[in-house]
Amino acid sequence: MKTGWLIVNGYLESEKFDEIYNWLIEAAEKRDCKLRKLPNDQVDSVLKISSGSTNWKQKPDFVLFWDKDVKLAKTLEAEGFKVFNSAEAIETCDDKALTFIKLKNTDIKMPATYMAPMTFDKEYKDLNSAQLYEASGKFINSQRHLFLSSSNHQTVNGVTAVYVPEEISVSIKTITVDGKTSPYIFVLLKGTMSIDS
Repeated sequence: MKTGWLIVNGYLESEKFDEIYNWLIEAAEKRDCKLRKLPNDQVDSVLKISSGSTNWKQKPDFVLFWDKDVKLAKTLEAEGFKVFNSAEAIETCDDKALTFIKLKNTDIKMPATYMAPMTFDKEYKDLNSAQLYEASGKFINSQRHLFLSSSNHQTVNGVTAVYVPEEISVSIKTITVDGKTSPYIFVLLKGTMSIDS
């Protein structure tokens, strides 16, 4: 019988998550596989992290990684575990800028993506918030097409990728050019990318 660890987030507790974990464990049992649910905050009880490799007595055949703890996934990979999804896949999918970079030179259509430069927050009290609010509203309305499912799917060689926007957030930043400070709108669009074959 194969064995596996189902790594989950120890801080996300809900009936829906438990239902999904139970489905995965039951599906594994039907395939003659024992899947042990292990919260990420308890992995250190079985994972002795030190330099060099660990002499494992009960190492599972694989790890089904159902969390976004990229550092833990990388640690497990460094210990020689077969981790699904890989740390690289988790990191790429969780960061929409990295997702865009990864898919940039493919035939998969992506919504317009703008990556802001690395900045440090600074508060500007002299800006007119009503004007900034109006400008951000106009921008969001101009990007309404991003939420239409017809413009966010692509099929290539029988494989369909669908991007579903779920959340949009707007923050007002400022940029200084030639000594003149001007506001700009920073929009973060979060969503889910799914691929069907």
